[in-house]
Amino acid sequence: MRYYRLIIMSFILTILFLLPTFADDYTQWGLPEGAKFRLGKGELKNFRGRTQYQFTPDSSQLIVISSIGIWRYDVHTGKELSLTSKYLDQMDEFIVLSPDSTTFIDIGNGLNRNKIELWDLHSDELRNTFQNPSGEVNSLAYHPNGRMFVSGDAEGVIRIWDIKNGENREFLRLQQRISKVAFSPDGMAIMCWSDGIIQLFETKTGKAISKLEDIEDIDLFSFGPGWKLIVGEKNREIRIWDSESGKIKIKLDYPNWDKHYALSPDRKIIADTKNNDSTVRLLDIHTGGIINTFTGENMRSRVQSIAFSPDGRTIAIASYGEIRLWDMDSGIHKATLRGKGFFYNLLFSPDGHTFAARGYTSKRETGLYLWDIDSTDLQKSKLKHFITGHNNTISCLAFSPDGQKLVSGHDYLIRLWDVSDGKHITTGHGHPVQVNVRSVGFSPDGNKLASLCLTFQSSNSNAEVLLWDAATGEYQVTLKGHGKAIGKSRPWHSNSMVFTSDGKRLVSGSLDGTVRYWNPRTKARDSFFHNIWGLNFGHHKTTLKGHKNHVLSVALSPDGSMLASGSADHTVRLWDVRKHKLIATLGEIDENADTVNPDIFKGIPITKNATIIKDNPGAIHSLAFTPDGKTLIVGAKERIVLWNTLTTKRTLSVTLKSNNTATEYITTVHNYKDDSTTKPSNSQIGNPNNVQFRQTSITTFALCPDGSTLAVGSPYGGIVLLDHPSFEVKKTYIHRAMGWIMDLSFNPDGSLLASGSMDGTVLIWELEK
Repeated sequence: MRYYRLIIMSFILTILFLLPTFADDYTQWGLPEGAKFRLGKGELKNFRGRTQYQFTPDSSQLIVISSIGIWRYDVHTGKELSLTSKYLDQMDEFIVLSPDSTTFIDIGNGLNRNKIELWDLHSDELRNTFQNPSGEVNSLAYHPNGRMFVSGDAEGVIRIWDIKNGENREFLRLQQRISKVAFSPDGMAIMCWSDGIIQLFETKTGKAISKLEDIEDIDLFSFGPGWKLIVGEKNREIRIWDSESGKIKIKLDYPNWDKHYALSPDRKIIADTKNNDSTVRLLDIHTGGIINTFTGENMRSRVQSIAFSPDGRTIAIASYGEIRLWDMDSGIHKATLRGKGFFYNLLFSPDGHTFAARGYTSKRETGLYLWDIDSTDLQKSKLKHFITGHNNTISCLAFSPDGQKLVSGHDYLIRLWDVSDGKHITTGHGHPVQVNVRSVGFSPDGNKLASLCLTFQSSNSNAEVLLWDAATGEYQVTLKGHGKAIGKSRPWHSNSMVFTSDGKRLVSGSLDGTVRYWNPRTKARDSFFHNIWGLNFGHHKTTLKGHKNHVLSVALSPDGSMLASGSADHTVRLWDVRKHKLIATLGEIDENADTVNPDIFKGIPITKNATIIKDNPGAIHSLAFTPDGKTLIVGAKERIVLWNTLTTKRTLSVTLKSNNTATEYITTVHNYKDDSTTKPSNSQIGNPNNVQFRQTSITTFALCPDGSTLAVGSPYGGIVLLDHPSFEVKKTYIHRAMGWIMDLSFNPDGSLLASGSMDGTVLIWELEK
């Protein structure tokens, strides 16, 4: 008996030990086929006038719409409960949550916008599909009772749909394309926006109520009490209409566009910021008269967001790093909630006991704050949870030399991840601001980490290379020297930095059109030059000039003797690493250099000012040498071109094509040796119905360390593995439907592939042997 008790006890302890592991393993939720795990939870996008997150009616959960799906968080524990991600595509701004937070409707699923889908948030299952019989649907809105919804389409038809039986009735047929539809808070009226005209109709009868006058440049609308008043916002003005007459009752003018306002729960009061400062006014929505004024003395900055509690007794006013709670009746400041960065999207739970806010720092780090609100004594309110993991766009990726870490570059920061379990290790810290991180890379010994970023976003951007401790993520030193950017465009260039194999030099290309060599030592020398001009004297070694536009990519040959640089001028330049001299220019006439450097290639004739065939179609965003160094693979938007590095002649070009849903890909290969064009034999596999394939853009590529596989990214979320040298399609992965692939990176042994997307996530793919 004792033996069996021990077995049972061991089993129970094992289950208890494993439960947290399974509960927290959200890195594997909702993964596309073939993915091992996901790094990051997706970006929280800002769509004006659209719900980004909402509480469930019982206040127990927070529903968050991200770029990869809809998350459910437990308000009491802050833990992830589920991720609904089956609807994913480019139209995620059309997601509409039901009033009870149990379902959502979507008009962006796939490419058929005549189809409306109803999804269950708890089971992640498709409940129903509604086929719109007229044009493409542009807008949806739930009725407050949650039992029906309204749709507006491109043919000017408004329909009301019964969710239970799936039936619909044509509510109205107008002459103009419907841009937006909405129910009034009581459900008695429907507002319709079509081609600059806004009209109201009775929900039951379809009878016209009014047409609003003077709505030019108004881009956001909400209802006042019932449907008697409508509030509209434009850059420097808020207008309030009498919805029965359509006439403007009140105009609130603002000195600048950066205003913030909120409606009280009973929709009788507007709280707004008049002078772009720390003052908030309470205005009567019927008269526009001032009821009260809250002045936040010693606030850190101007007001960023405003929200009312459900009972209307408390108003929350956010500025940088803090949210102040005020009593509405007395006008007294009661409590201050503190956090990091600016606060947006303030929201009280329906019971008023939880308060949510989105924290947003200068590095574009996003976190969701949940505070416990004590309504009896606001000073006792305290932070309950801080939800992290929602990243912004991935701009670049790199594996560590041992393959155990991955670094991801984002617009304003870098993050380190553990590749074995997908856990976040640390975020680069110690440097005040990074702007537009464009490229990242590890030193060969794995101890240093380098990131190339732009210090400004204007046309005179400067580039800086930052060095970090790869173990701790701590900032160490800045390498300055790249001049001001040339040109007006700001292309990303995720492959524009590389360490030499001995780690003694770092090579970077940037928007100033140069390639620069650096000594990547991490201890800055306090020198006269450093103190006067802000330069770390001694880091910058050599500058290679010649490109006529941004340098977007660099690559070193396997033996380290040759450097390739790709530019937005549509050319690739080959450089002698030892002598820092130009060997050849691939893609256009070069009037100032020999086409072939005899110091590198003995016996090849020198031709001054020779014409080299221009065949790099577009800006060069990716470069890779084959393991033997004899071939350079060049990636541009339209196609991939292969060049022989010995003869400096092109040998092949590869174009990528996809079907209409961007789920299947084929390649077309042109061989310049015999001037022939062929399609790989597998291009017709799985195409019995003669599906039409169209050429698609190439966003980036990465070559497997052994040279056997080329991974290519597309703007439609596809990752295509091509056999090298045949360039037949071996495998296709879908990172996220219609999600732009920003960068790809193989781990050192070629067993894993990392893909970074504009959706703010990294997917790790375990490749088939």
